[in-house]
Amino acid sequence: MAVPLRRGAAPGYARPMPSLPRLAVLPAALAAAAPAAAAVDDTPLDRGSAQALASVYRVQVRYEMDGLRVGGTGRVIPLQEGARVVEEMGTAFAVSPHGYLVTAAHVAAPDGAALARYAAPAALAARRGGGGPVDQAYVRDWVALNDVRPVNARLTELRVLQATPDGAGRPVSWPAAIVAGGRSAVDDLVLLRIPARGVPALELDESMTTGTPVSTIGFGTPDPLAVAGTGPAVPAIRPGTLGATGRVAAVPGQRFTVVTAPVEQGDSGGPAVDAAGRVHGVVRWRYRGGGVLVRAARVRALLTRVGVAADAGPSAAAFRSGLQRLWRADLAGAAADLRAAQAAYPRHALAGPEIARVGRLRDGGPAVRAPSWDRELWLALATAFLLAAAGCLAGAFPRRLRRVPPGGAERGLHASRGRR
Repeated sequence: MAVPLRRGAAPGYARPMPSLPRLAVLPAALAAAAPAAAAVDDTPLDRGSAQALASVYRVQVRYEMDGLRVGGTGRVIPLQEGARVVEEMGTAFAVSPHGYLVTAAHVAAPDGAALARYAAPAALAARRGGGGPVDQAYVRDWVALNDVRPVNARLTELRVLQATPDGAGRPVSWPAAIVAGGRSAVDDLVLLRIPARGVPALELDESMTTGTPVSTIGFGTPDPLAVAGTGPAVPAIRPGTLGATGRVAAVPGQRFTVVTAPVEQGDSGGPAVDAAGRVHGVVRWRYRGGGVLVRAARVRALLTRVGVAADAGPSAAAFRSGLQRLWRADLAGAAADLRAAQAAYPRHALAGPEIARVGRLRDGGPAVRAPSWDRELWLALATAFLLAAAGCLAGAFPRRLRRVPPGGAERGLHASRGRR
């Protein structure tokens, strides 16, 4: 995801009106400023997502089991070689610079019933001699009514990959571990830890006001590379708003919030962030074209229980400041902050590319030296500059237009003036 940049109008806006020979440089300067004018049409949610992206990870999980035990009878259904492996993919985000991540429990730490549901379709298809896919509702009821559980289930892989804004670059992957006592079955949350320090993390915002614009960030788009666990981790960013908060019959005693963003499988565990990049909730389910969020207050409760303090950390703070300065066209300040973000966390996924982009803009674009001016002022200056250029061009030719050749068509001249 390219971070939008705000750039100023071409140099010379404070100078006297240029004469015709000097006016020739204006079209080139305005053409150079044109891409910048288009770039400022980003939304506040785009900027919030840009600030949060470096703290998001793709989660890859692999479980193996030998079979399924039917609780009522004690009978064991063996699984064929290919059906013994369950692979899940979801999303996580950092909540502390000390390597703590939060994701959905049904992705990284599913219980026995969830593992049985994942493996049951292959077992049921084998029992009936193959055929088409097994209905998911039937699988869910069969596992629940018969108390089906996996036999010798074991976690064989749990890794996370840092999100990247595009497919370029080598993915940064970390082994992850489930924090002892860091699983909440009711909230469907689990706390992971990776062997990294200084990671940029996200702030929590426990307000859940209906209508608040948010974007979900997750890996719910089809990605053939995701199954094999190779290639870059490019998330999907989906805008929406917070809906009503209420209870779900399947989870008594807990409250969840609806989000209108079109949540997909693979987004589970991902954050819903506002225009400031703060997390309001964690994606849990798809729901009627949108999704259901676990509230940020429940994330904080989980962290408090295990003694982890939620903190964005120095790298996240410097990166956020760098982007904000970049959007104000303070290229020198942006470069300094982005370098500070990279120094605090050398494996930062976005700081390096943004530093390089700032360098290209500083070397090749119009000079910008007024970091405190807002977007509206830049647009006003560019518009005024364009109108001034058009006025100078129009004023350069009036005498030629008013000359009437001997025996010329004075009537045609009047008609031309009338059209003006």
